[in-house]
Amino acid sequence: MNTAQQQTTTLRPADESRRINSQSLLAGAKEILIQHADQIYRLRETRSGKLIMHK
Repeated sequence: MNTAQQQTTTLRPADESRRINSQSLLAGAKEILIQHADQIYRLRETRSGKLIMHK
């Protein structure tokens, strides 16, 4: 199998979403800022362990 064929067979299907563990994303913090295009979003973990995102 050549390199192009190997790359093609390792791609995920288009309908499969990438999954990231929230603990990895927050890395011990209760709040992080996420930049998307020219907007900043605040992702916060509540006292009850839920996630809230604000613009």
